[in-house]
Amino acid sequence: MLAPSLKPVARALPPQAAGVSYPKDAGELSRELARCLVSARPHGISAPKVIIAPHGPLSVSGAVAASAYAGLANRSDMIRRVVVLAPAQRMAFRGIATPMSAGLSTPLGAIALDDLTLRRLRPFATVTVDDRPFENEQSLEVQLPFLQACLSEFQLIPIIVGNVYPDVVARVLEAVWGGPETLIVISSNLSVEPSEDRARVASAETRGLIETLAHDQVNTARATGHRIIAGALLRAQAIDLRVTGVDMHVAPAPAQTGRMASYGAFVMENAATAALSSGRRATILAVAAQALACEVGGAGAAHAPSLVSRQPASLSAMRACKIALTRDGQLRGVSGGVLPTRQLLVDVAMRAAEAGRGAPGFPPVTADELDSLTLSVSILSHARPMPAISDEGVAAALTPGRDGLVIEDRGRSAIFLPAMWDRIADPQLFVAALKQKVGLSAGFWPQTVLVRRLSAETFSAPVGALLGGR
Repeated sequence: MLAPSLKPVARALPPQAAGVSYPKDAGELSRELARCLVSARPHGISAPKVIIAPHGPLSVSGAVAASAYAGLANRSDMIRRVVVLAPAQRMAFRGIATPMSAGLSTPLGAIALDDLTLRRLRPFATVTVDDRPFENEQSLEVQLPFLQACLSEFQLIPIIVGNVYPDVVARVLEAVWGGPETLIVISSNLSVEPSEDRARVASAETRGLIETLAHDQVNTARATGHRIIAGALLRAQAIDLRVTGVDMHVAPAPAQTGRMASYGAFVMENAATAALSSGRRATILAVAAQALACEVGGAGAAHAPSLVSRQPASLSAMRACKIALTRDGQLRGVSGGVLPTRQLLVDVAMRAAEAGRGAPGFPPVTADELDSLTLSVSILSHARPMPAISDEGVAAALTPGRDGLVIEDRGRSAIFLPAMWDRIADPQLFVAALKQKVGLSAGFWPQTVLVRRLSAETFSAPVGALLGGR
């Protein structure tokens, strides 16, 4: 798997970081990559579109970077283009740079550039074609050996990002986005802090910001590639991506005595098609059922036994969720929020307990009801604002079966999840029914109204079976 690719590429830029950030000997580099990939934390996300990986020395941050690349080998025959964006750390400049060279090299061989895609970037006023930002720049090159180890033949679109606004990065990403044959890699370390405790706190905070798509709060104090990450989060908001932090690590900062560096790995996937494994779903449903039973029994959700301190990455990500309890097909209790404020497994437990206490219009759930209930969990994507000028316009903008809808007006709000399309298949009726829940009349859209759409991953099970067949 790690045999070097020595396919010649004319006018390829020679390795810049070999012997500094990673071994310059091809055999030693292959062995180090294998060690990192074996120690990577599997995340179970089968089709990431964007990954964020650190660019520290391979011996320090390589295992974290490998967690971002975990599972990529399973798609090696599909991925044919890789866009790598890295921050300019050696040469300060305004704008974005692509190389003049026809390829980039590592000790494992040369990688040819995708000249056709690079040409699409030339009309951008901020983009220049210049090899100088790539010379002695390690932040981009350290990602290339991982790509060579995990993928078959592919073409490269290397981009060094200088001082630009995140929306410029978002537009560049849109131009090179492609389809499933294209992978986006963002190279970035997280912050450097004066102590290990502070570094762990800061990295957890930054993880939360990235997972909640808080592009305006990811700044230079948070990440070396903050402009690129912020641009990617803008893109994630626009096209409904779900972000998961899959590994975090703190280590002494290179060349900074007494300071600690944070490294993080993240993956972004299409939220509308994202699906947790059956095992992860089973864990979520079990925690929700236990929290519900504890609440009904008077112990409270905090006593749910499955809430462990070290959760898998996919269960500890910041997510918004909705819990619904039904009996004989009729709603018995509900709780949820559109904005992510807690880690997923914690939010699931708290929402399940809230549903058991009795939402407005529902009495509290009793112990003798538990076996007759079905518990449904919906993991919500980031809600994206959409224009609301007419009923017809909102209905036309929705994709039946995929889009959920949220309408808010002066403190009143209502939500239809995508599952509601099974009951209301006509888009205009879908919109009219939700407006009625909020108290808005047909055809009327006041300036105070906020309309957003989202997607959801929904799964369910009988509470009795989840509690051990009581």
